Amino acid sequence: MDMLLPIRVNKRFLNLFRTLTLDKAPRQSTVNLHVLNIESNSFVYNKLVEELRDLIVCYVHSNRRIAEFEKNHPSFSPKPYLEAIQKFRIYTSNEGELGELLLYAFLESGLNAPKLLSKMELKTDANDYIKGSDGIHLLEIDNNYQLIFGESKMYSDLLEGAREAFDSIADFKANGLGFERGLIDTHVINEMVTEEGYETIKSILLPSGNNGPNLDLSFGVFLGFELPVSDTQLSMRNNDFRDWAYSFVKNNASRVIDTIEKRIIKHKLFGHDFHIYIVPFTDIDITRKKLIQEMLTIG
Repeated sequence: MDMLLPIRVNKRFLNLFRTLTLDKAPRQSTVNLHVLNIESNSFVYNKLVEELRDLIVCYVHSNRRIAEFEKNHPSFSPKPYLEAIQKFRIYTSNEGELGELLLYAFLESGLNAPKLLSKMELKTDANDYIKGSDGIHLLEIDNNYQLIFGESKMYSDLLEGAREAFDSIADFKANGLGFERGLIDTHVINEMVTEEGYETIKSILLPSGNNGPNLDLSFGVFLGFELPVSDTQLSMRNNDFRDWAYSFVKNNASRVIDTIEKRIIKHKLFGHDFHIYIVPFTDIDITRKKLIQEMLTIG
């Protein structure tokens, strides 16, 4: 599988986070609860920016385009990065692309599900909104495959973000899935460097009776929410602050389990696996724009 579609996000990405565990998960779901490393009562955002800046090229560009860069430009050339950042909306109006990029990073580094389609590369203008899902990945499990469609939400309130995410998934399944499958059929060749690889992908995406593998549809969900930090918390001793932050995050994540379960039942989203990633941020509306701004800043 690694030879067919490369996983370009290094496992070190996960080292930026402390992973917390929950006692339960919604049906058909795995919940991954990640908290950025904390230093002196603050999240270490600068390390996240550095890592995301390194990921921009492989997130935006197709594998074929990356192969062209590697062939025609020296490794220190800024051209791949400069082309990639032109696809992002300006940070002042950028509401969703940080969550989409983080979902991409978690699906590749945590789930070993490589990107199947570079939707950002399809944008003709930085201000375009990408229709459909927030990313498409392919996961191999015991010689069977999952086609993973991404959905990301970054809301102050985790419950609201979860409700909106699963409502969007239901709408996508009813109204956007056909368009997205057509998009894959048209553009997936750009992810394949060899003709042999393209034929193999086609055999997976278009299984033929007894001769093909099983393919199921699943969803990757990124939920960013706000960790409200006051001077009271900031004045805590460092380990006390960490304990408070981890407890707050776990309690909020535990509360959202029932909300997700109810949304799955309400929309009859049976038969799909959900790979859920939950990450807290401080001052989320300010932070997501600031991180995008810093990530796209040259020099």
